[in-house]
Amino acid sequence: MLERTAPADRSRFTTGRSGYYCSRNATSFEVRAVKEARSRCPINLSLEIFGDRWTLLVLRDVVFGGARHFRELLGGEERISSNVLADRLATLVEHELLTRAGDASHKQKVTYSLTERAIDLVPVLAQLSAWGVRHLPVADAYAARAAVLTAGGPPLWEAFMDELRETHLGTRRGQAPDGPTVAERLDAAYAASVAERTE
Repeated sequence: MLERTAPADRSRFTTGRSGYYCSRNATSFEVRAVKEARSRCPINLSLEIFGDRWTLLVLRDVVFGGARHFRELLGGEERISSNVLADRLATLVEHELLTRAGDASHKQKVTYSLTERAIDLVPVLAQLSAWGVRHLPVADAYAARAAVLTAGGPPLWEAFMDELRETHLGTRRGQAPDGPTVAERLDAAYAASVAERTE
């Protein structure tokens, strides 16, 4: 399990004569990422991972849709192609945002799980969703789900992150709350909005 790294922890990166390089604590992937980055601006470094059309959508489907297998991810509304999905999954595994493990129920099936690093993106996804609702023509069903996240704010996001930890990492940081889970509340808001439109 990956430990959450504090935002101010720059101990893994030290400065040499030729610029920044990684300390011995950094992964080989991080060493390569720092060498190849256009700049060390945190937004740029994040976009080196998420700056394409599909990567965040794949994570979205794992986080909010509960998708854990290739076929489930392939069936998304945006119709990602199988070769692009395979590439993005490999990238997410390489960046340690997903782990990949064989599925005991089927020899050829692989299960993808979120890492702590990926779960830490829940507030980012919630804010991105809220921004989209404010400024773009978002479908009502998605807006309803975003409204639950926005109304709940950071306490709800933390509770949801804990649910994801339990599902994907087998751990929890706090007690499971009474009543419906955050995932159930998000699904209920989405389903209620869809039902309203079909009546």
